[in-house]
Amino acid sequence: MKKSMEAGQEEMRIEQEEMKKIMEKGQEEMRVHVETQVEGIKEHRRCSKTELKTRRQKPGESLQVLAADVERLMSLAYAECPLDIPENLAAQYFVDAIRDEDTQHSTRLMDAKDLKSALAHSMKYEAARTVSKNSKHVRSLEV
Repeated sequence: MKKSMEAGQEEMRIEQEEMKKIMEKGQEEMRVHVETQVEGIKEHRRCSKTELKTRRQKPGESLQVLAADVERLMSLAYAECPLDIPENLAAQYFVDAIRDEDTQHSTRLMDAKDLKSALAHSMKYEAARTVSKNSKHVRSLEV
């Protein structure tokens, strides 16, 4: 009986060691997987930041579409930052991306604190400039 018990205990000890090895292997696989996922997220953020820095308004692209894309890229690139930091950065990236130099310059001088303000100002500026151009054209026709 004693030998049978000792044999059972030995078998249990061997099974426990095997289980421990399996658990350690599983934990290592999980650690590697998590590290890989974290690196993937970091790389995605780096790519989004690079895209933000190099983003320029495309010909025919509206300011609203540009602002929406800047906002999308900001949410990917700066998800971990406090809200006030990305808002200010978003405005800066938006201004940098504006294609028309006069609109960009006017919006930059406005010193917008957030994307919404920068977009509103740039749209007003472009609308006023369009009205001014049309007024000049109408006046020249009247003369």
